[in-house]
Amino acid sequence: GLKAEEYLKRMQSKMVILQPFDVTTQNGKFDVDVTVKGGGENGQTGAIRLGIARALTAFDPALRPALKKANYLT
Repeated sequence: GLKAEEYLKRMQSKMVILQPFDVTTQNGKFDVDVTVKGGGENGQTGAIRLGIARALTAFDPALRPALKKANYLT
């Protein structure tokens, strides 16, 4: 129930979760609701980024090459 700015403590974590949007020039076009459990902030941040990258690929398969090149799908 928290916004990313409230949940993630470090500025770097906030930037990491937005990377898939930046790479695909989809910034500001989606609202994302995420549930993460376990692990630390780094692990959760990576899981969120992967989930966003996969969702973008499902939305538009043409975005896959850019996300794959940036290593956001592994």
